[in-house]
Amino acid sequence: MLDLQIDPNNILLDQPEEAEELITELLTQKKDQRKAKIQKRKVEDTVNVQIKKEKEIISRKEKVNKEVESTTQKPGQKCKLNPKKHTGKENK
Repeated sequence: MLDLQIDPNNILLDQPEEAEELITELLTQKKDQRKAKIQKRKVEDTVNVQIKKEKEIISRKEKVNKEVESTTQKPGQKCKLNPKKHTGKENK
């Protein structure tokens, strides 16, 4: 909880309504600060998740582009309809 020090020379001890208002205000400020911190963390977490998803999408696009490039026939390249697999054994 909040650590409040009581000063014997404090005028507020003679005015309990004002003292109660000040204490309530301090507690409210603390609660608001906590809520603000929690909200800030939630926003940061959401942003981090979005950034992670965007990076995944970019890496997938790059992977697909590389695959398309490797399978696309380049100009001047001979077409291989049925490429032979090299098994190491030659038929005679």
